[in-house]
Amino acid sequence: ALEKQEAQVQKLKAENETLQEYLETNKRSILKQAKDDAKAIISGANKLIENTISEIRESDAEKERTRALRQKLKKERENLEEHAPNQKTSSQLDSIQGSSLKEVKKAGAQQRPLAVGDWVRIKDTGTEAEVIELAKNNVILAMGELRTVQKLKNLERLDRKETRQVQRKSGSRMTRDASNFSPEIDVRGMRTETALNEIEKVLDQAIMLGYPNLKIVHGKGDGILRRFIREYLRKYSEISHMEDEHADRGGDGITYAYLH
Repeated sequence: ALEKQEAQVQKLKAENETLQEYLETNKRSILKQAKDDAKAIISGANKLIENTISEIRESDAEKERTRALRQKLKKERENLEEHAPNQKTSSQLDSIQGSSLKEVKKAGAQQRPLAVGDWVRIKDTGTEAEVIELAKNNVILAMGELRTVQKLKNLERLDRKETRQVQRKSGSRMTRDASNFSPEIDVRGMRTETALNEIEKVLDQAIMLGYPNLKIVHGKGDGILRRFIREYLRKYSEISHMEDEHADRGGDGITYAYLH
């Protein structure tokens, strides 16, 4: 009996040594396979997220459809987690699911038609504004006292949290802007397009802050910049009239734009 037990122990010892040798020899390939499996799982999760968001957008974010897709996303996430090779991959899946649900929520919000009172962000400039009127594909926005018209496709709706943040900041920002604002701009030496862009920024602030006029120093030269500036300013309904500075203080090298 002792001889049999000793023989069994030797056999097990030999098998253990063989297994240990195999593991050491194949350690790198095993780790590589685990990493490849993890990448495949993450890739599958990303594809699932993209398809889910796409389906939500195509279905106009109907409540029942959105709920069903979220449940599907949760179930698939649990299935993926069961096959995750390590804790790190599981954490990555947690992160992916969290971000995906945000995207799902955002996609659903974006599909709801804009309504008066909504807050939006203008994609081109990043400026936040409130919707005050809708006209087909055009949206009339309010930024303080300033009114602007934007195409619907150029707007991104703000969610409730972002809207509250914008509303809280607007009061303090207006106070800060008023203390730092100067109703005078010097565009001498600038290219016409650059000059008009800079004037637009200052003019918008002047309108929002309620300044009565804006002083634009453009120089005399051959008068081309002056002409372009005045033609541009005539497009603003907030500007009542324009005039040159007094001849002793710059004459037609300076334009005063009066606001009402």
